[in-house]
Amino acid sequence: MTSALLLLLACGSDPAPAPSPTPAPDAVEREAPDEAVLDLAGRIESSGSRSAKVLFVSVKDPSRPGPPLAAKQLPAGPFPMEFTLTAADMIPMAKGRPVPAEVLLSARLDADGNATTREPGMPSKTMTVDSDAHGLSLTLE
Repeated sequence: MTSALLLLLACGSDPAPAPSPTPAPDAVEREAPDEAVLDLAGRIESSGSRSAKVLFVSVKDPSRPGPPLAAKQLPAGPFPMEFTLTAADMIPMAKGRPVPAEVLLSARLDADGNATTREPGMPSKTMTVDSDAHGLSLTLE
């Protein structure tokens, strides 16, 4: 035991517990990671494709290969058309995953309506955007 503790015990006093350091409230907020929100909106333009059945709009995490975080199937026109993609459009296996601050937004016309196949020459566009961007403009080429 240290001499200070022995002295306190000898005098009949219990040593006061040392106060535990608590971080300032703003320090705690800075340590917590900011969680991005998926809330995209904009307009899609295309001359279209007569053979297109649907338009697929999706968002991927650029740092993770695999399926998209969110996806939506829309009619293939008429263009221009407005779109939104939010957390409500997240696919079941992506729910609970954090949304990165920047995402890959893709829109593509599809002739067979099957999201897993891609026909050559169908108009599409992919771009990196903030996960909460509004006023986006995509032109399918």
